[in-house]
Amino acid sequence: MLHALAMATARCSQPGVRGVTLLALWKNFSWLDGWGRLGAEHEASLEALKVRIQRLEKDHQEEVDDLRLEISKLRAAIAAQPPQPPVAAAALADKASSQATELPDELKPTTATPEKVGHLTKNTPSLCNIFVMWNYPSGPPLFISKNLESWIHYSNRRCHFPWMINDTNIRAFIPDLPLEFERMPYDAAKSDIVRYALLYHHGGMYLDTDFLVAKDLSPILDRIEDHDLISYTTSGQACRRGSFSSNFIAGRKGSSLYKEVWEAQKHAMTSHCDDRVKANDKKVCCADDVTRQCHIPWAGIGEGISHPVLKGMLARNAPLKIHCFEGDESFVPGSFQNIIEKSPSLPSALQAFQRGGVKNPTDRIMYHLFASLGFGGRYDGAALFDSATFVGTLYRKSVGSFTEIPRDPLEDGPGTICASDGSPCRCKGRAWCSACLGALVPLEQIA
Repeated sequence: MLHALAMATARCSQPGVRGVTLLALWKNFSWLDGWGRLGAEHEASLEALKVRIQRLEKDHQEEVDDLRLEISKLRAAIAAQPPQPPVAAAALADKASSQATELPDELKPTTATPEKVGHLTKNTPSLCNIFVMWNYPSGPPLFISKNLESWIHYSNRRCHFPWMINDTNIRAFIPDLPLEFERMPYDAAKSDIVRYALLYHHGGMYLDTDFLVAKDLSPILDRIEDHDLISYTTSGQACRRGSFSSNFIAGRKGSSLYKEVWEAQKHAMTSHCDDRVKANDKKVCCADDVTRQCHIPWAGIGEGISHPVLKGMLARNAPLKIHCFEGDESFVPGSFQNIIEKSPSLPSALQAFQRGGVKNPTDRIMYHLFASLGFGGRYDGAALFDSATFVGTLYRKSVGSFTEIPRDPLEDGPGTICASDGSPCRCKGRAWCSACLGALVPLEQIA
């Protein structure tokens, strides 16, 4: 693509270079969108620069338009080709279920990246796809890496290593992704878009990273090839009425539902409007000004589109094959998030589930752990596997037989956890910590 773009630029000769420069100059303003107020002096300078670029653009408008047309033609030609994403290697060692699955270092959940996964690939179309948005440049939190291990283990070598999707590789999987995608204001909006497009183009399943799989995935994998929608519901939702939880979805390639959702999402992104008009506050709104981020209400481009699409298809009796895990099969048993936060111990949690009439709370295929509500802060290190808690019991049941479980430092003997680094204090009497605002403070005062 870069070669073709270079050729298009060369055909425009020197004016084309000016056109590219203009486009690049406009692009340089996009990073200011989320900056807030810049101060009177900087805002005045910014406006003066924009006026100068507008004047330059006016003088060379014909060349800029020609270049934009060349780029559009090139994008259309690429989009018309059959998608050819790499397909991950699934050469996993054949070991008993009680043992860890040996993976190359590049594919270990703690070190895997989209670039590494894409490098170790081969075309294996018989395997299912697992997709996930993956933006962890410094490595994932412990619970997310353990979640990924659970996906691999319970897919029982029927799926590729999970496809890690981010801005570096997304267009290899979604060739018709609108340019407006680059103006999405936050990662959740991007993931709300790509999950439907990925499943429409390739089929498989999409999970958010805060899902722990605890049982064999066969009830899902066995349905993928002929279902338009596989998902689950929480309280107040019902697939038969057009609502579902989109943090986990699955289905066949070319699903009529995912196709219609994807077309509606593209339409919402490319039908521009003025995001400064109050009437547009609650709608997806991408302005004509390419230097401005799109306005996306929370879930507005995700369930805000997919639920109405599903309701419309159900209303007109469109042929859809749907399976949702509901009620006592839901991936969020009862008041799950509230219970693991306020009644974390195993006995208290089980009692709370029983009072709520929830059956089989420890026997679901997977669990949504609500990372956005602070799960990682409450459960990290050895606490993630604390068998005295409901969450720790789930993690031990899911991955405890084959993963490395972090040790609690206090298991090494008597000691007090040092505030500075979390290691045991090998000392007698009062311990001191120098990590608190540069002052020496008695440890017993740091509670």
